[in-house]
Amino acid sequence: PRDGKSSRSGSGISYQLGIHFLGLSGLPGSSWLERAPEYELIIQAGEAAKRMRPRVPAPPPAGASGSGGITEDELRALVPGSNNVQRIDERTAMRLTEPAAYVYVDVWEERMGLLDLGSKVPNRRHLGQCYVPLEQRFNKRPCTWAIVSKETGESKEMGFLTCRFSLGTSPSPVRNLRVVSGATRASELRLVWDPPSSDGG
Repeated sequence: PRDGKSSRSGSGISYQLGIHFLGLSGLPGSSWLERAPEYELIIQAGEAAKRMRPRVPAPPPAGASGSGGITEDELRALVPGSNNVQRIDERTAMRLTEPAAYVYVDVWEERMGLLDLGSKVPNRRHLGQCYVPLEQRFNKRPCTWAIVSKETGESKEMGFLTCRFSLGTSPSPVRNLRVVSGATRASELRLVWDPPSSDGG
């Protein structure tokens, strides 16, 4: 759970979290008098947070391009059932000052009627929150997680989010960076430094 504490890793190591969102499924569909709903994802890991408006559905994957996207059939194989599967292909990256146990993703939807030509504010609703555990066994694997609503005080499954994450570390800064005396010229100079206190593991 979030505790609101502000702290920083004393070793100077930073953690690089990359998230590739692959699909939404099982969410309420639109009626015949509504446009297809749009979505906003609010992503939080530790003290870092971002917003994203995914394109739904995403364009077809580029096949052998190595983009890491998946097809709709591959997405269907990852979700319980195949109700209202929507492929997305969005990436984000976050820098963390300390490890986080979860990524929290709040899923919001916006709906408008077919005849509302920009003159009406969309009906915005919080569908629920998804918890993605940042465990090594899930690292770099596409997995599906429930989107859960607690509006009525009870947990209710609203749909599913499929994503892949990668979590790595970067070393702390080098120490005692300095110019070598007598090694400076008009167009170049020589630098030396002490190794970082931690290489990031």
